[in-house]
Parts: sequence; structure tokens; C-alpha cells
Amino acid sequence: METVFQHSITQEEKEAIGVYFPNEVAYLRVLGKETALFHLAFLYNHRNDIEKAEFYANQLPEQDKLDCLRTMHHP
Repeated sequence: METVFQHSITQEEKEAIGVYFPNEVAYLRVLGKETALFHLAFLYNHRNDIEKAEFYANQLPEQDKLDCLRTMHHP
């Protein structure tokens, strides 16, 4: 499963998007694929890479995708 830890997330970015796990092992013990996709979308939104943020958001189930996009565009 792809996570923000595979995308060189910084401490500042972790705090900005609400990732409070020290490493990927701890992250994967608790969170599932949908949360990982939310975090990837939020990470790229935070980095102002909207195209990539939407790429990850579009992989979510429809209602979750809408919630994710709404949150990214109206924080």
C-alpha cells in the first residue's frame, strides 16, 4: 500500500495534514488504504500539486472522494 512515507514527507507536512505516526510501520498497523489515499491527496494539496492531489482523491469511493475534494478546496 502506498503511503505518505514513500513520498518524502517532512515533519512540517506531517503536522499540517494530521499524520502523527513516527514511521510507516506504525502507520500501517493502524490505518487502511482509504486513509492513506486521503493523506496522499492532502499531502499533494499542501504541496500545491493539485493534479496529483486529485489523482489520489479520485481513487477513493465516490462519497469519500467528494468529502476529500471538498476539504481540500474549502479547508
